[in-house]
Amino acid sequence: MMFQEFKHNNSVYSVAFSPDGTTLASGSFDTTVKLWSMDGKLLQVFKHDDYVCSVAFSPDGKTLASGSADKNIKLWSMDGRLLQVFKHDDYVCSVAFSPDGKTLASESDDKSVNLWSMDGKLLQKFKHNSSVHSVAFSPDGKTLASGSEDETIKLWSINGKLLQEFRHNGNVYSVAFSPDGTTLASGSFDTTVKLWRTPEFYRQQKITFLLGLNDKNSSLDRFKNDDLYDYHMPKLVFDYI
Repeated sequence: MMFQEFKHNNSVYSVAFSPDGTTLASGSFDTTVKLWSMDGKLLQVFKHDDYVCSVAFSPDGKTLASGSADKNIKLWSMDGRLLQVFKHDDYVCSVAFSPDGKTLASESDDKSVNLWSMDGKLLQKFKHNSSVHSVAFSPDGKTLASGSEDETIKLWSINGKLLQEFRHNGNVYSVAFSPDGTTLASGSFDTTVKLWRTPEFYRQQKITFLLGLNDKNSSLDRFKNDDLYDYHMPKLVFDYI
């Protein structure tokens, strides 16, 4: 049963709830981002120079990011102030905050995924061979997944290392991590949804194995971080057609 309706002047491409569930953001082909209360009141209107492809709230709910075909990512405060502008070389398809809210990922038709600090510094640039359509942080914020028209999903460490590469038989439009970070889902133009094991899965497997070799009082602190990671070849778990 529908209990509320919000209106733009053209197609709506993206919606997102604030973390506390009291506010909804919507991004539209009418070049605006609108903030709404749950009772239908329009709280704020933010402007881009071209249609808005993606909106995302920071984990603390104090900042909204919007990505647009005007090649810009804009950060907004809830009271309507423009805080920062980040630039790509082509339209921006998707934006995502890291779980701690200190980093923003953006991906673009310029074949890149960029990591930004909140003060506007470009921290990392990851490359695909074609337009990038989707980006997602792992729950621990240490890994970034990106899906592209080059038919690949790439897993990156936030310090710039390519960890794994998975492949579809068509453009990849969406990626998402499971809540425990051990599985990645990808959706593609090839009509499939695929589930992949991530490095976190193998890390947890190795932890279990190592602790099994020691007594119940063993501490993970005795193992170096590098010892807990084992980057296997990509493993497809399920393929939904």
